[in-house]
Amino acid sequence: MKKPGVIIFFVFVFHGVSAQYCVPRDSFICVAAAVPDSAGLYPPVDSFPSFYNNFLTSATLQFRNFDTILFGTEVLPVYSLTWDTIENLPPGLCWTTSEANNTFAQGAAGCIHFSGLACGPTGQYKLSTLVTLDIGVLVETDGDPGGLGYMVRLQNYDSTNIPVDTTQTDSMPFIPYGGICQTLTPPVVSLGGDQTVCAGSIVTFNPVVTGGQPPYSYLWQSAGSIIICSTCANPSVAMDLDSKYLLKVTDASGGFAYDSVLYTIAGTAYNFQVTATEPDIFCGGGTAAISANPNDSVSFQWFGNGNSLAGETNRMLTVTDSSGAYYLVYTEAGICQATSNIINLLFYDTTAVSILSGASDTICIGAAVTLSANAVGNGLSYGWLVNGSNLNYPAISLSANSGGSYQVMVTNAVGCTDTSVAVLVVASPNLPPALTYDQFIDDTLCNNAVAITLSGAQPAGGYYSGTGVSNGIFNPFAANAGPNFVYYNYTDSTGCGNSVFDTIVVLLCTGIQEVDVQDDITLYPNPGVEQLTVESDILKRADARFFVFDITGKRLAVSYRRIGNNKITLDISTLSPGCYLVQLSVDGEELSRRFVKME
Repeated sequence: MKKPGVIIFFVFVFHGVSAQYCVPRDSFICVAAAVPDSAGLYPPVDSFPSFYNNFLTSATLQFRNFDTILFGTEVLPVYSLTWDTIENLPPGLCWTTSEANNTFAQGAAGCIHFSGLACGPTGQYKLSTLVTLDIGVLVETDGDPGGLGYMVRLQNYDSTNIPVDTTQTDSMPFIPYGGICQTLTPPVVSLGGDQTVCAGSIVTFNPVVTGGQPPYSYLWQSAGSIIICSTCANPSVAMDLDSKYLLKVTDASGGFAYDSVLYTIAGTAYNFQVTATEPDIFCGGGTAAISANPNDSVSFQWFGNGNSLAGETNRMLTVTDSSGAYYLVYTEAGICQATSNIINLLFYDTTAVSILSGASDTICIGAAVTLSANAVGNGLSYGWLVNGSNLNYPAISLSANSGGSYQVMVTNAVGCTDTSVAVLVVASPNLPPALTYDQFIDDTLCNNAVAITLSGAQPAGGYYSGTGVSNGIFNPFAANAGPNFVYYNYTDSTGCGNSVFDTIVVLLCTGIQEVDVQDDITLYPNPGVEQLTVESDILKRADARFFVFDITGKRLAVSYRRIGNNKITLDISTLSPGCYLVQLSVDGEELSRRFVKME
C-alpha cells in the first residue's frame, strides 16, 4: 500500500511576475508519445521558440514525470507530481496542462501550454516552478529534482534573437530592453438590429468586429433564406423568407464572439437585381448604364461608393469615366426598404504609345531599321504589326528588315491596350553608300594641340560625330586620352545611309616632349583572321609597351608571342570581326595603327 502522501516544495527563482493559471480559449494538441523517456521538460532550453512582445502566443512544452528522485543519499519513488505555479513568465501569459488537476502520475508524459498576449521587458525569463510531489514520506524541503529549470525568450518582432544563457543567476533572471504592454480585450461582433426588408431584396451583411486580435475568421448559420458563402466576411443573400442569421467570429488567439439578427420580409415580392452594360472594366473613357427592373410601387435612389447620388432617382443610372461601387436603394412607402446588389465599375487610363525609329526609315540592301515602342506604365507587354498583320513578336524593340507599315500594341497591367500610329518603312533597292575618310595622317595629338577642322570625307554632304567633335571641329582637349574615333555619317537621296571612321590618339602632354618617336609600325596580315604580326624598332626598347583597343576605346586582353627583338605576333582568333587599334608606347609617347579582324 502506498505510504501517506506529503508535500515537498521544489521552488526555483522566486521573483518576477507570476503568470496566472487559466484555461486557454484555444485548444492545443499534446503528442505524449513524442516525449523522451528521460524526465523533465522538452525541447532543450536553448531551442525553445521565442515569445514575441505584443503578439499572441501559443507554445507547448512537453513533460515527463519522474519515477524516482534522489533525496540526500536516498532514492525515493515519485507517486505523482502536481504543477501548482509557474512564475516569472512574461506578463500577459497564462498556462495549463494536458492533465486534469495538472497532476501527472509516476513517469507519465504530457504537455504544458502557454498562451496569451505576451508583453513586458524584452529578454530571457527563467521559469520559476512550484510543484507538489507525493513521495510517501513526511519531508518538506526546497530543491531541484533536475530537469525542471527552464527559460523562455521574450523579444520584439524581427529583433535579433538573444541566445539563451543557461548560466544566468537568480539575480539576473532576464536581460531587459524595452517593451510596452498592449491591452487585449475579448472580441465583440455586432450585426446591428433586427430589420424589415422588402421581399426579394438583396442584403449584404457588414458585421462590425472590435477587440480580440486580427485576423478574424467568420462562420455563418442561417434559418430561412440561405447564405451561399458561410465563411465570407460580407456575404449577400436574396431575402425571400423571414430569416435569422447567426455569426461566430474567431480571432487569431482562438477567442470568439457571437451575434444574431432577424430579417422580416414585407411588401410585394420583386427582383431587386440591377444589371450593367458590359464590360465592367473600361479602358480610357466610357459610359456604363446600370438599370433596375420596372416597378411602379417603389421609389429609387442610386448610391456610389456609399454616398447618395443627388438627382439620381430613376430606374436607370448612367456612369461616365467614374470608377466606383454602385447600388440602388428601393423604398416601398410605409412598408419596407431594400438594397440591390453592387455593381463595380472600373475606368482605367490607357497607355499612350508611339514608335521611335532611327534617323532614317529607309531600309537599304543588307541593312535593317530598329523600331522601339515609346510607352510608360506598369506591367507593359508588347506586340508588333506590319501591314495590319500580327508578327507575334513580344519585345519592346523590333529590327525591321522589310518595308511596310509598322505599328506596336502595348497592353498594361489591367488589360488595356493602345496601338501606335503607323510608321512607314521604305525598302530601297540601293546598297549603303561607300564612304572614304582618312584625315589624321600622324594619328597622334597632344591634348593641348589646336583644334582641327574636319574635312576630306567622300562623298561630301554628310556630318562628323564622336567624342571631342562639335560642329565639324575636333577639339583634342575635349576628347578622351588614348584612341578616339571620329565618324563621318552620310545619307544619300534614297535614304540609304552609312558611316566610316578615322582614328586619332590623344596624348596627355606636359609641354615637354621627352622622346620623339620616329619609328613606324608595320602590321600584317591586315586584314587578318588568326594572327597579327606587329613589327617596329620601338619593340627593341626595354621600356616599350603595347596595347590593343576596340573601336569604343576599350582596352582588350590579347595573348602574344615575341619573335626576335623587334617583332611580336598577336592572337586575334578570339576577337569579333571588326576594326581595332594597336598602340605602342615608349617614354610617354604613343604610336597607333589600325587593323581589321575578318571572319
